[in-house]
Amino acid sequence: TRNEIAIDGSGDVTFIGDIKCSSGKGVNFSLVGTGGGSSSSTLDDYEEGNHNPTDLSGQSLSFTNNNTGIYTKIGGFVHFSFDITFPTTTNGDDAQISAPFMTDQDNHGGGLVGFTDVGKAVLLHINTSGVFLRDEGGSNLTNSQCSGKRFIGQVIFRAT
Repeated sequence: TRNEIAIDGSGDVTFIGDIKCSSGKGVNFSLVGTGGGSSSSTLDDYEEGNHNPTDLSGQSLSFTNNNTGIYTKIGGFVHFSFDITFPTTTNGDDAQISAPFMTDQDNHGGGLVGFTDVGKAVLLHINTSGVFLRDEGGSNLTNSQCSGKRFIGQVIFRAT
């Protein structure tokens, strides 16, 4: 017989294997309090994965993915990081890329580009249409402004 669960004298529980929950179930934190206005104290969604951004500007641009984009989704919140280079283009449409999940509300997420060779600070704004690259004044960058440039960024948002 194999011991898969151990409970020590202080009440700490050790699991030898993974904890697996049935569909629709999760880890319930209701005994520690839910805080003001909480609608749920059950963590029922956790996911890690890869997502390489694609062009959502309507121009079918092909990005170079310098490193694989990665995300972590905990409950409804997503943290997504990417490292892309735009292709050479003269197109003037707003630069817009995909995220691994869509947000459920307009103006519900944002982030920063930590490195770029575009020559100015770049912010990230996500809404139901995708992730937009913006200058520090809040104007969307165009595909032509991003042409041939590299962007290493991170965005945090609430997913549907």
